[in-house]
Amino acid sequence: MQGIWYWIGSKRRWLIISALMFGLVGSVAGQAPQTVAGGSMNYLPSVMAHPELDINNRQSVVNFYQNYYLTSMAVDLGWTGNASTCTPGTTSQAFRDTVLARINYYRRMAGMGTVSFDPALNAKAQQAALMMSRNRTLNHYPPSTWLCYSAEGSEAAGKSNLAAGITANGTGAIALYMADDNTPSVGHRRWLLYPPTLKMGTGDVDGQNGTIDANSLWVVGNTGPRPATRTEYIAWPPAGFVPSINTNKRWSFSLPNANFANATVTMQKANQQQATTIVSRSGGIADNTLVWDVTGYTNWPAPTTDVNYTVNVSNVVHNGQTRSFSYQVTVIDPNR
Repeated sequence: MQGIWYWIGSKRRWLIISALMFGLVGSVAGQAPQTVAGGSMNYLPSVMAHPELDINNRQSVVNFYQNYYLTSMAVDLGWTGNASTCTPGTTSQAFRDTVLARINYYRRMAGMGTVSFDPALNAKAQQAALMMSRNRTLNHYPPSTWLCYSAEGSEAAGKSNLAAGITANGTGAIALYMADDNTPSVGHRRWLLYPPTLKMGTGDVDGQNGTIDANSLWVVGNTGPRPATRTEYIAWPPAGFVPSINTNKRWSFSLPNANFANATVTMQKANQQQATTIVSRSGGIADNTLVWDVTGYTNWPAPTTDVNYTVNVSNVVHNGQTRSFSYQVTVIDPNR
């Protein structure tokens, strides 16, 4: 399977590949969609409360960013393994806690419940990460001839987001999955922000002696009934106040059982039209999703003043009805 890479300075950096194969995602994508009566634009169900986050309150978002995003950084892996002896080892509990905190930061910002790590999935994902690191490439179906091959590592590779390269482990890998700049379908982001998911598993390896940093994040399966969410759709960035560091050029709008074949999207920045290009209208990966790039942006600069973007997604066929959705994203500098 093809790896995805880009250049940083003079170094080639491998990025991420996701479980995009139809055979892997059929049972997950087949979860029954949430039933919503009528074709109304707004959806405000009863949803589990996160009193520490009110997405429509700027100070609440700033506090949440400082308490959950900034605190999940700069923790050493504490990796006990060894690539030269094919020992997968483990990472420290503190490190795994930061990875989980970063995943749940994004999920809460997107308006859904949190996940937890399953130790059994962690152990298998750890073996997959070792295989990617040792072989210096990414593959959801690693051959048995690979260095450090294991059956459990191969199983995890087929059910995981995968990342390898410079700082492509831990929270660095989670940031890559959320940005998904080299994946038009944003499959990695969609797995992270799939509401029914209850359990995930992470494996992380430090590059050493010719190997590279790597992450395997088990994301496929381990779901429950579709829960209530803040809105019936899952948008990234979400409606409300959003730190600029969490805003990427590639925006997405997910809705279960939706048909985006003829959907359109428009954006206004402070009442001025913002050019966009639709890059994907895909199903088969978590929720059906419309994806577009915002012209002129690679990474979002920290604004000197809050900037409002109005998003209009139209001509969406959902449960037999043609619907439109409108929401506002306010990009902020949380340090200002």
